Amino acid sequence: LFVAKLRDRAAAEKMSEALSKFPGVTGARMLMFKDEYAKFALSGKGGENLKRLAGALESSRAVNLKVAYATERVIHAEFNFDRAFTRSTAVYFVPPPGAGRKTTAGMMAERGPEVIKSYLGNIGCLDVTSVEKIGEKDLKGAGRTRKAADLKKAGTPLMLIASLSQAKGEWLSTLEIVASSDGKPVATAIGTAKDPIGAVEKSALKLDAAYRAALSKKETLARLGLSAGAAEVAAARGLVVESFEAAQVFPARLPVYREKGIGNLTIRNTGRQKVTDAEVRFLLKDAVVSSVKVAEIAPGKAAAVPVTLSELPKGSESGTQYLQLAAAVTYRTGETYGKTDAFAPLIVHQRETIDWSEPLSVASFIDASNPTVRAVATKALSLAKPAGAAHKKIAQAGAIFDALWHKPLQYVADSVATNFGNSIDSVQSPAQTMARGAGDCDDLTVLLASLFESVGLATAIIITPSHVLLGVESGALSGGHLPLGLPKAAFVNVDGALFIPLEATAIGSGFAEAWKKGVEVAGREKGKAAAFRTRAAWRQYPPLPEGGAGGTMEPDAAAVSGADSALKALAAHVKGDVPAWSKALASQLPGGSAPGIERASVKGQPLAAPLVAWLAGERAAGINESAGLCAKGRAEACYNLNAMLALEPDRGDDVAAAAAVAETALESLPASVADMLLDHGGTGLGDEASREAEAKKKMKEALEKAKDLIKKKQQNKKPREIKIAPVGGRKGKPAVGLDAAALMFFWAAAND
Repeated sequence: LFVAKLRDRAAAEKMSEALSKFPGVTGARMLMFKDEYAKFALSGKGGENLKRLAGALESSRAVNLKVAYATERVIHAEFNFDRAFTRSTAVYFVPPPGAGRKTTAGMMAERGPEVIKSYLGNIGCLDVTSVEKIGEKDLKGAGRTRKAADLKKAGTPLMLIASLSQAKGEWLSTLEIVASSDGKPVATAIGTAKDPIGAVEKSALKLDAAYRAALSKKETLARLGLSAGAAEVAAARGLVVESFEAAQVFPARLPVYREKGIGNLTIRNTGRQKVTDAEVRFLLKDAVVSSVKVAEIAPGKAAAVPVTLSELPKGSESGTQYLQLAAAVTYRTGETYGKTDAFAPLIVHQRETIDWSEPLSVASFIDASNPTVRAVATKALSLAKPAGAAHKKIAQAGAIFDALWHKPLQYVADSVATNFGNSIDSVQSPAQTMARGAGDCDDLTVLLASLFESVGLATAIIITPSHVLLGVESGALSGGHLPLGLPKAAFVNVDGALFIPLEATAIGSGFAEAWKKGVEVAGREKGKAAAFRTRAAWRQYPPLPEGGAGGTMEPDAAAVSGADSALKALAAHVKGDVPAWSKALASQLPGGSAPGIERASVKGQPLAAPLVAWLAGERAAGINESAGLCAKGRAEACYNLNAMLALEPDRGDDVAAAAAVAETALESLPASVADMLLDHGGTGLGDEASREAEAKKKMKEALEKAKDLIKKKQQNKKPREIKIAPVGGRKGKPAVGLDAAALMFFWAAAND
């Protein structure tokens, strides 16, 4: 038997005597004692007694050992300071204001005792006998004195006062150990963090160190009735858990937890020898959920290991669970093996829970793969009435909204009002909202986004301080409001694409009305709203599909109006200047005719002028003017140049020279814009057998080549010189429809 962390030779000799009295042991003698390390030889009879010995040693108060490693003939253990010097402790928890509200403060007011008790498990010398919620005033003055006296009378030597508060966006956790013998403090620790659980974790770890330091004082030992040896043993720590952070678990983020974990555990070697063969096993309800190995930790150094979670605990689908996550750390120092444990509370929310402080995580609920969602959206999509290819995406989005967004579907607010700035909220899955036939703004937004994405319409989530809107792609890039004849205010620009803001709660109002309301909210919250694309958010928070067919949503063909009526309604409603040439372009393109627009009317529009020329048949002029702008560093013109070349029906020698350099010209695009274009398949790539689809595939290939160049450029931060050769003069109408071609271009700066 090898025993580490024995500071006193006399205590080791007494242990030898105690060991000889264990069942099945016929003899025990100490072979050596050196540098906090003892070696004993035990003899006995019977293989069964030998098998039971390790368990008997660990559970016995006579020797107070913690077994780290055992074979048939060798046992490695260490003196268990926590058990040897443990003291009964009554905990009083002063909760933060906010009980009864659906906020983080409300959650901690309700379940704080469980969180506090879990972290106090890391201070093994505190035997927590009870945790009671109490008002702050009940622990002041005479109230505190009475509590201490009552505990002393009951034979409980320690009282621990825990409090939580919040100020200026930061949480403060205070833990104070008080001796019931005199009502005076023994040790105090304070922890601060952005979240309450993190604050408690920090204060508990600090309290452990503060309590051990307090035991170095003779007066503290006397007050607690501890022997002088407690101070020496408390100082012998070896490998310690320096921090143990486990975030709240939101089931919809399970794919993230599998890859990145739910937190970190840091272990530090406080001894004089290097630690080897360390292994951390994480356990929930005695079941190992993951394990991590660390080869070596030098004296004074620390190692951080991720707390991974591969599966959700059973029962998470039915309600919030408050569990205790244990970390069992085993290691080797020289010839001895050691073991230490740490604990952290694990709050596993029910599947529908979201924390709006991470708004991108709502993407996890958007399920475009649900069979019912896809079937309903496909049926509604068949009712689309496009007035021209330029309006195709708008017509498709309008058909889905008009056909499905009516009774019996209804808006029903959450039972408790939430504040998006500091709240835990619930979001229904698309299947749940369809089955229930109702939801609040985020539930309806998630369902609508799922319907759009299921048929290839890209979406964006628009978050305001108190509301959430949905954006659906218009098919146009930045500045594309011009060929649509609408003011810029009618859209939301996300990563260089124009999205139509929709008010998902406008059930029964029709697509045009929902668009108007979305514009009003987005305009009112301008500067306060944040928008992100669903497909970009899926990279960080991939969808977690949920089974279930949901309810039925029957499309109403009579309710579908068409793209033209929606555009006319918006043109009359949304304020903003629309140039005459823009209106002319919007009216001429859907008919398929080349726009008869005077070049003078687009003066001062450097991106628009060459595009109008190209659409009118002056192809060489459009290409050369865009090439000139590209060479001067206009990223949007570089993209437009590529689009023109991809759309050209005859790529002869005169355009081949420009095409060779045009592919590299795309590297000037911002990374977010390039990602968006690729996410959207170039610009809404369809897989149909059309010239338009063929052109978009060429654009996608060029973008994929450019993506690596974009990364290199950002790393080097040095602009690359772009030389574009002029193209010979040619005229003619492009083979691809003018209306479809117009929305492939950037008509204004991507960051407008």
